[in-house]
Amino acid sequence: MAQTGRISPEEWAEMVHAARDLLVQTARERSTITYGDFAAFASQGRLVARSRRLMQLVELAAEPLDEAHGICTASLVVRADSGRPGEGYFAWAARSGFDMTDPRAMWLAQVHRVWNALGRQREDLPR
Repeated sequence: MAQTGRISPEEWAEMVHAARDLLVQTARERSTITYGDFAAFASQGRLVARSRRLMQLVELAAEPLDEAHGICTASLVVRADSGRPGEGYFAWAARSGFDMTDPRAMWLAQVHRVWNALGRQREDLPR
């Protein structure tokens, strides 16, 4: 169960760093990670799966990776019940101009782009 209470700016910065490392590790394993596992590992149980704060953490962790590589790293974070991102991901993709003719195909293409961009051991990945 997630802890309650305020998260200090220092703790938040540590969570963002841990979350970014977790996203890179997930890509290197050519895998995806559930919202629940992401919350447990990246926030040490301080955030709950699919909460607004967790989505902010995913966005902040992914942003420098996305900008550096032209990818959508959040594509790796998925629901446990479906193995796909939540509806918010697909709504964001539609607003961002992705071709949503086949949402599953769009998402899988993004997953493969992330795996290809981050899947190699690289020293130049943003921290």
